[in-house]
Amino acid sequence: MRAEPAGLLVDGDWLASHLDDASVRIIDASFHVPGSGRNPADEFFARHIPGAAFFDVDGIRDEANHLWQDLGLPHRGDLSALLHRHFRPLAERNDQDMKWKKFFYRKLCEREGVLVCKAPNCAVCDDVGLCFGAESGEPLARFQDGPRG
Repeated sequence: MRAEPAGLLVDGDWLASHLDDASVRIIDASFHVPGSGRNPADEFFARHIPGAAFFDVDGIRDEANHLWQDLGLPHRGDLSALLHRHFRPLAERNDQDMKWKKFFYRKLCEREGVLVCKAPNCAVCDDVGLCFGAESGEPLARFQDGPRG
């Protein structure tokens, strides 16, 4: 019998009842705030659900790129659509259209109680252009096979 979850994220009870289902794939994409002293790969390999795969978020990210580029998507709008489709409650929290990499980092830091911003709010911050505004650039997949003529 094929499992039909409500979305990409499921709760522990649903997962426990489907651990033997061959159609279920468990992916651990844990990420911890830098400076927390925690290493998601070490934690995964020390203890994880049998059959789970580890997705190294740190391994694919590049500080110079936008998140949509790191994920191999052609445009920022594709990432926004994906997040609204599969993670709507989270995506709706980005109600000021902050750049996604900045938004996720800020939310992780807030959860860990780490102050990341030098200003009390975005309206008075000198770096507001780094967190908001257009995200332009070429899709990185274009460069994977070398230059095209």
